Amino acid sequence: MIIILIILHLRIKGIGHKKIFSCDSNFPINSYPDKVYINGYQQDNVNYSYNLNQTNNFIELIWYNLISNCQNMFFQCSDITEIDLSNFNTSKVNNMIGMFNGCSSLTSLNLSNFDTSKVEKMNVMFCGCKKLSSLNLSSFDTSNVYQI
Repeated sequence: MIIILIILHLRIKGIGHKKIFSCDSNFPINSYPDKVYINGYQQDNVNYSYNLNQTNNFIELIWYNLISNCQNMFFQCSDITEIDLSNFNTSKVNNMIGMFNGCSSLTSLNLSNFDTSKVEKMNVMFCGCKKLSSLNLSSFDTSNVYQI
């Protein structure tokens, strides 16, 4: 049995109950990560929000299988400041609608090695990312996208 390990890194500023991925009904529960670590400590539950107690928090989300639907994955996660997707395997993803929609505090988004060759839907992917001043999409393959 081969296990595929997919790791996503986030930085979130804030204290209190914060969303680290979407609870929107369009982000399927079977796409939730298998493990969640906050500042190096494994969390007991894998859900969409956690009580954070520091101003800068390092979040690690881990999947053991590839996912195909990233629709609204970080929808309205307004406390996320950085996302590193350089190790996130998106080779099976076909839907990225609203993936970062409403991430109003996002200042850094690493999309290097992002595989978009199977993606068909990308509309409002970066809507509301008002603090994101630059974004390198040069590696994006949008040849199969029909909904932008």
